[in-house]
Amino acid sequence: MPRRLLLSSSQWVLLLALLYSQLAWAVSAESTVPRIEIHAALRADLRSLEGRIRVEYAGDFQLVDPLAALPMPRDDRSAMRTWPGAPSRGHMDMQPLGQGTWRFKAHLPARYGASGRVPGKGVFLNGGWYPQILVDGALSPAEWDVGLVLPEGVTAALGNSTGRGRVHWSGSGERVGLAALPAGELQVLEVGGAALTLLGNFSGSKVDALRELAERYWPGPRGTDLVVVAAPMMRRLVRSGPGLLFLSQRAFRLSLGLGRFHRRAVARGLLEAGLPLADPWERSFVADALLMGCPAAGTVRASGFYGDSSPESQGAGHLEAAAAGPEGAASDSRSARGILGWFSWLPQVDDLLYDGSTPFVSELLDETFPGDPLQDDLGELFQARIPGRVVARQVGDILGEESSCRVAEKLLDGQEPVEILERLDPAWVESWDRPYPEQDYRLVVSPHDGGALVTVQRQAPPSAGPEVVEILVDGSQHTWLAGSGSDSTSIPLDDVPRRVELDPQGHLSQADLAHDSWPARWTVVLTAFPTVWALSSGYLEAFAAIRLRRRHDTRRFLDLYAYTDQEDLVGALLSQGFAFGPLQDRRYRPQRLYLWLGPSLLDPEFRPTDAGTLDLGAGMRWVWDTRVNQIFPLKGHRLEAELAAGFVPGGGVAWRHGTVSGVGLLSPHPRLVLAARVGAGLAEGQVEHRLLPLGGSDALRCMDADLLLGRERVLAMGELRVAPLRHVSVPLLLGWLDEWQVSLGVEAGRLGGVRENGEFDGQELRALGWTAGSSVGVDVLGAKPTLMGVLAAQSLRTWPSLAEPPPTRLYLLWWQAF
Repeated sequence: MPRRLLLSSSQWVLLLALLYSQLAWAVSAESTVPRIEIHAALRADLRSLEGRIRVEYAGDFQLVDPLAALPMPRDDRSAMRTWPGAPSRGHMDMQPLGQGTWRFKAHLPARYGASGRVPGKGVFLNGGWYPQILVDGALSPAEWDVGLVLPEGVTAALGNSTGRGRVHWSGSGERVGLAALPAGELQVLEVGGAALTLLGNFSGSKVDALRELAERYWPGPRGTDLVVVAAPMMRRLVRSGPGLLFLSQRAFRLSLGLGRFHRRAVARGLLEAGLPLADPWERSFVADALLMGCPAAGTVRASGFYGDSSPESQGAGHLEAAAAGPEGAASDSRSARGILGWFSWLPQVDDLLYDGSTPFVSELLDETFPGDPLQDDLGELFQARIPGRVVARQVGDILGEESSCRVAEKLLDGQEPVEILERLDPAWVESWDRPYPEQDYRLVVSPHDGGALVTVQRQAPPSAGPEVVEILVDGSQHTWLAGSGSDSTSIPLDDVPRRVELDPQGHLSQADLAHDSWPARWTVVLTAFPTVWALSSGYLEAFAAIRLRRRHDTRRFLDLYAYTDQEDLVGALLSQGFAFGPLQDRRYRPQRLYLWLGPSLLDPEFRPTDAGTLDLGAGMRWVWDTRVNQIFPLKGHRLEAELAAGFVPGGGVAWRHGTVSGVGLLSPHPRLVLAARVGAGLAEGQVEHRLLPLGGSDALRCMDADLLLGRERVLAMGELRVAPLRHVSVPLLLGWLDEWQVSLGVEAGRLGGVRENGEFDGQELRALGWTAGSSVGVDVLGAKPTLMGVLAAQSLRTWPSLAEPPPTRLYLLWWQAF
């Protein structure tokens, strides 16, 4: 008789657990999305993490190192906003352990933003701290179960979970965000029945702003609990992931009530982080559709997304608030460009509107495309699709904003918006999964049969998909679906239009915007500013200028200058400028050619002249300047050459001179720069004011410009520049103190053909001196970085020795000396 198989109760439990785990693996293997389990620990120095990752997925996938894929800044402006110290690269060690499991160690780079660690601040990673799973080469929504052990004294957010010691998060999405702050502070706000947790230092005004925006826009009951982290981000205002929003510490940091222009970007971040959607593209689409105002707010509300659909429910008014009047975030941001346009005659505002160099400029002006040139988000690294917000706006352009709202409704209910997609060109829908193309558009208006013909030409590579283009003719909207690659369309008009605008809302990305309006719009900028104030001598060099250029034109401009300096009581110049080379930002090109002419009244105190002596001059100046960050340039060069000539009418005297100079930079560290300048010049003529001085603000600062003049000049200067403080953000009256710089320098020069007592004596003078300076960088109104400083210069020795050695000179400067 065979023996019966008898099992103890504990053995039955183990057997059932084994069967259950195998069944769960089999079920998950059939799942359409990966299931990922991570157990990790953060090291006490906050420099690395170690752990294990297990992936359950039946399809093909790959694990990649997201830290090694992070891009490096290509210009020093981005570098200053990326590196807290020396450039840092991260990487990840991965070791397979079998059965879909890997051991990993993440070495975190030191970077501002949400992709690394900041010494003394903490760890800020919007994903990327673990091996990233890719399906078909792109990010994939997944189901996550993540646990993280923390060092003592560290407070962390993992997704929308927070805690100390150990923190756990489970949920769905394409990533898991992590923020870990030494002794981080937690505040919990109750909004619509859900928890809004703040991690980090938040001022009272910022807490109030977040509470107001959350009550107005945050999904509420059917959304998830949300965590907002105050992060040291200098290039982006917000970074969002499932349940976790990284908010720049500089959000709302604008003067004179301008902080409201950050509201729309923050509202979008709250929506994207809080929407219960696993796909980041869908979160982007829905967030922007809701912020557009959603004329079909009732249908979205009826879908149950906001819980109770009754008008008196708390959630019922959220979408209507998005379209609310002057207090709404949508209205605030849409009015930013219009309000600033009234002040575009100011150079700082003009730059803010058109050159794209201002921090958070895209968020400030509610632009469709991000203004940050460094694409370092996981979605940008591994899933370069056309952003959902771009598609939301273009769907609204071609079918009306209510269509974008209906798409948002379907996505929120987990359905595919078939009835909307069927109305769209399939090739356009297919192009949404491809990267946005590099392209340009050109608008041409020409006479046609007694009226006019409006022609729009698209210049794009063959791989570029179709795109919706809005054309505004005297306020009447025309919508064109441009075909794949290069394409064109024409609109015949019975009458000549008053104004035609291409893409008036900025829903397209283009290489050049100069040909987007007809007739051409012009911008006028008025500038009046001191260039140098020699405190020790008492003289002031200053200028006032009017600059005229076609809006968005990056190649031509016209300047009318009035100026005063040590040689001239007053002068005027008419200058035509031409720019060449690749764009360094949205406006400026590295090479510029100036053709100028104008009169000036020579100063008799500089050298004796007949009373009221008038000089007429003309010249040509070429500049090649590859430096990008004018506040603290780290690399690049400036080469300059000028030829000029002139005469004194009726005096029978003339002059001519030519100068060349070059500046080079070497930066072993983002807070340290070695700068060098060399220059040479030749001059001829009887007008002493146009000879070459050895001293002055544009030569040797240790000597006065009126001390000695000559025919030949050679200069050499060097400076060591250090930025001991950076991104300090100390509030001032109309700005924020952001940076402190100090410099030490040496300068030497030779002047030949010295002219004394009205004669050239053939002698030469050599001089050696030192300089020392201190400057501060200030963000004017919290937005536009500027520089102001004091520089001292002292002569060490001259050959031959001067009877009276020059005293220490003091200068007040508004930019780098060279």
